[in-house]
Amino acid sequence: MEMVIETVIENVPLKQKIFSELEKVCPPHCILVINTSTIDLNLVGEKTKSQDRVTGAHFFSPAHIVPLLEIVRTEKISAQVILDLMKVGKIIKKALVVVGNCTRFAVNRTFFPYTQGAYVLLHLGVDIFRIDRLISSFGLPMGPFQLQDLAGYGVAVAVGKEFAKAFPDHTFRSPITDLMIKSG
Repeated sequence: MEMVIETVIENVPLKQKIFSELEKVCPPHCILVINTSTIDLNLVGEKTKSQDRVTGAHFFSPAHIVPLLEIVRTEKISAQVILDLMKVGKIIKKALVVVGNCTRFAVNRTFFPYTQGAYVLLHLGVDIFRIDRLISSFGLPMGPFQLQDLAGYGVAVAVGKEFAKAFPDHTFRSPITDLMIKSG
């Protein structure tokens, strides 16, 4: 089994370019895996000729610590490709969940409103560190702002743009991430 997993930022044109190039240099049996937490795989796959071997994997940050791996299936992908990707996931000791293809997949469908709620609380005057502490005391490993800091602000900005495009009426636009980037 041959497989290529790309790991660039959430940028549809860049991923399209990469997969168009990969398709040219990889053998026809090679599985092409899009690493994304938000992007509809069909948008990337539409620039390829072999959508039956383009699938998705959402590695959670930091990937070497967080065991969860969402395997994303499209309508055009074969069951064998999903099984092969699951085999790789087991080899690298990931907890696997197979999800359908859509903006946000399974985990981010719950994480997005949770983060939006944290932004609203912040803008209502609740201390950012208090929000994270309360979430941690509730039982989650870390709060949304600590997680954003760990995953990286570039990821937060890119994911935020994808959410805003897909769900413009359901997005609270907070300037906090831009302010954090600006302040270093």
